[in-house]
Amino acid sequence: MPIRPRRKIYELRGQVFSDVLLAHVTPDSLGNWSSATLTLTGDGFDDTTTVELVAPGGSVVHPTATNVISAAQMTATVDFPALAAGVYDVRVRKASGATSELLDALTVTVALDLTWR
Repeated sequence: MPIRPRRKIYELRGQVFSDVLLAHVTPDSLGNWSSATLTLTGDGFDDTTTVELVAPGGSVVHPTATNVISAAQMTATVDFPALAAGVYDVRVRKASGATSELLDALTVTVALDLTWR
């Protein structure tokens, strides 16, 4: 009697994103003593992608400059002395209206004054 192979049923699952996906922000903690550059990784970045830092109270801060390196990586230069200490969400937005946001992605700490008096 011939052996019949068993049929296997597979299910494929994935995550669908609409136009843009923000996956990671580095560094994730900085002091507010100088400007610094954040590196954002994800997918779908292009020249229309903007970056927003959302403060604990909900106000939005925009970087002083952004640079799209590839569809998967971009940088944002932020004037950290202008930011209050706290935990910020980071959001990317495309001209199409698509957004992606990482909650509690960036912690801004108070700069220590180490000048000699």
